[in-house]
Amino acid sequence: MIEKILNKFSLTQSLIVIILISLIFPVPILFYLYGSEAIRSGLLVFSSIILVQSLIIILCFSFIYYHKILKPMKRLVIDAKKLANKELDAPFVWNGKDEFGTLGRIFNTTRVSLKFLIETLLEQNEKLDEKVKLRTKELEEANNYKSEFLANMSHEIRTPMNAIIGMSHLLAKTNLDIHQANYTMKIKDASDALLRIINDILDFSKIEAGKLKIESIAFDLHKELRKSISIFEILSQEKKLKFDGNYSHTHRFFRGDPYRIMQIINNFQSNAIKFTNKGSISLNVKEEKLDREKSRLMLSVTDTGIGIANEKQDELFQAFGQLDASTTRKYGGTGLGLYICVQLASMMGGKIVFESKLGEGSTFSLILELVVAQGADVQKENAQDLFVPLNILLIENDVNAQNILKDIIRSFGFFLSVVVDCEKALERLKEETFDLFIIAYNLPDIDGIQTLAKLKKEKPNLAPAILVTKSQDPLVKSQAFEAGFERFVPKPISPSFLYDDITTLCEVKKSNLLISPEIINFSDKRILVVEDNEINLEVALYLLKETRAKIEFVRNGFEAIEKIKQMDFDAILMDLQMPIMDGYEATRIIKNKLKSTTPIIAMTANVMTQDIQKCLDVGMIDHIAKPFEIEEFYGTLLKLFQGIDAKEKQTVCENADVCFDKNTAIKKLGNSVVLWKKTFCNFYEKYDNLQKQIQDFLEKKDIQGLQIYVHTLKGLAGSIGANRLREEAKKMEMALKQSSDIDENFFQQLLAEHAVFFEDAKQEFQTLCLAEKKMQEEGFDNIKNIMPMLDELLIALEQSNLSLIKKLLKNLATCEPLQGNETFALLLKLCKVYEFEKARLVVNKLKGGLPHDK
Repeated sequence: MIEKILNKFSLTQSLIVIILISLIFPVPILFYLYGSEAIRSGLLVFSSIILVQSLIIILCFSFIYYHKILKPMKRLVIDAKKLANKELDAPFVWNGKDEFGTLGRIFNTTRVSLKFLIETLLEQNEKLDEKVKLRTKELEEANNYKSEFLANMSHEIRTPMNAIIGMSHLLAKTNLDIHQANYTMKIKDASDALLRIINDILDFSKIEAGKLKIESIAFDLHKELRKSISIFEILSQEKKLKFDGNYSHTHRFFRGDPYRIMQIINNFQSNAIKFTNKGSISLNVKEEKLDREKSRLMLSVTDTGIGIANEKQDELFQAFGQLDASTTRKYGGTGLGLYICVQLASMMGGKIVFESKLGEGSTFSLILELVVAQGADVQKENAQDLFVPLNILLIENDVNAQNILKDIIRSFGFFLSVVVDCEKALERLKEETFDLFIIAYNLPDIDGIQTLAKLKKEKPNLAPAILVTKSQDPLVKSQAFEAGFERFVPKPISPSFLYDDITTLCEVKKSNLLISPEIINFSDKRILVVEDNEINLEVALYLLKETRAKIEFVRNGFEAIEKIKQMDFDAILMDLQMPIMDGYEATRIIKNKLKSTTPIIAMTANVMTQDIQKCLDVGMIDHIAKPFEIEEFYGTLLKLFQGIDAKEKQTVCENADVCFDKNTAIKKLGNSVVLWKKTFCNFYEKYDNLQKQIQDFLEKKDIQGLQIYVHTLKGLAGSIGANRLREEAKKMEMALKQSSDIDENFFQQLLAEHAVFFEDAKQEFQTLCLAEKKMQEEGFDNIKNIMPMLDELLIALEQSNLSLIKKLLKNLATCEPLQGNETFALLLKLCKVYEFEKARLVVNKLKGGLPHDK
């Protein structure tokens, strides 16, 4: 109430009232001092009243001071802080009419104006930000358009430029007069210079657009440097400059981007030759080993050229920068080369340093940290593609030399077969194609030179051959080259030089093969294969044999359980659909009753999600699809045994519309023509009478057996490349699972596709398989024919080649000397139960017991 009354008075008015009271207050005191007694008595009372009144006045003054001065000042301070902190939403309420109230209302007006200004500013900033973003985007797009345009134009120009360069090269080889030859050379030189400029612009545009990618692959540094030096040595000789290269003391194989590394080194060498008129140029590589896996390399190019002045050195690595205009006129170029080199070095985690003195020369160095690789890594990797491992035949009778070359060649990732003499080589040549022959000079019966002559007589278009010998006789070397050997390799053999010779001589074909079985070693693993189908079993055994694993085989789930009770295994490959006991039931018993911890991998043609889940539910850890693909087969085992999850599977692309796709099927089997041939011949013989087999199942009303039969047909058809037949078998299998109303008409489409495939494949079968079949039908009657077959049987037993074992035993059974022979009967029994090691001993016993002449 009092505060409301005070609010009606201004501060000035309140102070005037207090001053008037203070002026009236001394009057009673004067009357008391100078008046009469009565007056004094009255004044005493009056003074007491005045005293009380004064106290009241003081209290009023204090109250007025607090509410009219202190409190408004505090509110002004609070409002001022709100203005400073931009807390402008709530209004500043001032109702008083005094000076503080006026000032408070001014603060509120300031708040409103400031809020409007800030909101306006924010709105303008948002609009400005949008404009900036839009402009930035336009600039980026313009830059990208520029870079893409440069890239596209560079590519477009490269095509006719390559034609000009190629044609001028060809033209130079024709009969030209002096003037024409001079013009042609000038065209070629100008074209080369223009092409270098185009390449620089292309790389520059890629860098600017952020589209230049750095690879990380295994490569041969020595090989890359040697190729580069061979080019720049010639260019140096043209200017009468001495050129030296020193790199042989470093590691050979590294992991990085060889193309970009050599682009930098080639730029250094090109500049060195360009700016050097006399003296020498040298390429040196220094290696500092950081740890077991990584090294720091310094690749330096030193010249005795014109050098660079100190004040010009900062301009050296700028885009389109030249030291002065005369450089372009005299030496040419765009000024992009070193700028691109710096960018490339940075992208690879390295750097470029240089030293230079005017008139004395320069040294440019690339410093990089690279991971050390192995020769096998280089063999497995070629850019982003992988190649088909070369198939090499070694003809060598010395066991120690065989073992040394096996280790060397297989470390490169190549396939290697070994024979001991010319006759064995001729036999292998009839069965298989090889990319390279390595022949020892000292062989029994005839030497290596004569061996090559006989091989060429048998097969005129023979693959390249290398002669290996201890002899340094120039005459032997001369005879070797005259006979057709491409290389002469002295012993002891250098793996590095042998690698160069092989990769130089042989065309390395690219493929999608990710895993080379020759460099997989499961020799410490024991694997059980459970498979009832003979063809699928043979394929699995062939693939496993390449890994040097110890292998056991059984035909059904019941036999698998008995086998597991007898010995331990590191892995079990389990077929699912088998007679007596299927894979599902066998896995349940192995896991639940036997409490075995051995990992079980399903082998199945059923690859739907629910099928795979069913395998996992019963205790299997993974699955391998049928038809087998080498990537998946080896990759699954590598993941199990070594924890190596192979690179993302790049399966061979199949065309379901193609009836017979032999080449794709061979690729899926690791490019093994031999394995495909065996699988194909067995398939053709077994499924030639498909219609009769289906009729037999229908007559017996064995729908489950028919379903298993079609299921197996589906998988095997895929293995040999019968794509459309496989698709029809797949449809039929699904139909058999869903329908109970089945008759022979139900299979018309499958039988029709079967007829088409067998007609297409008939010529292939007659060419590949009938010759062997004819031999089986004719039989053998004398010891001279029996002995080679027993030798072949020993090899087949060692390789666990089931189909070949079966054929040989069938042939041997027709031979009269073996009929009724107890040792041969024991051999048949052992082979029937897959006791191949014991069977080998029996074969040797059989050979010793037979007469050598008849």
